[in-house]
Amino acid sequence: MVAFDARSQKQVPRLFAAGLAAGGFDEGQPGFRDIYYAHFFVSYLLDPQGNKIAFFLMIGMSLGEMISKVLTMQKNLLRTFLLLPLAR
Repeated sequence: MVAFDARSQKQVPRLFAAGLAAGGFDEGQPGFRDIYYAHFFVSYLLDPQGNKIAFFLMIGMSLGEMISKVLTMQKNLLRTFLLLPLAR
């Protein structure tokens, strides 16, 4: 997946619409995804070659805080996948 950090909340749906107009496929309408972060606004699409693209904005968070949050989410996902075989 390729992710682009939008400059504003209005830019996310505009980029999403431009991607669809260029032949992309809807993989997630613009909106908040509380599962990741309460102020995470994102849209997802597939380009004509099948590559997943995200346009996102993390409202009220500095770049350093955003990187820390993403790394924490990745660690938690990794722990979940590593522990799944042990839980069976």
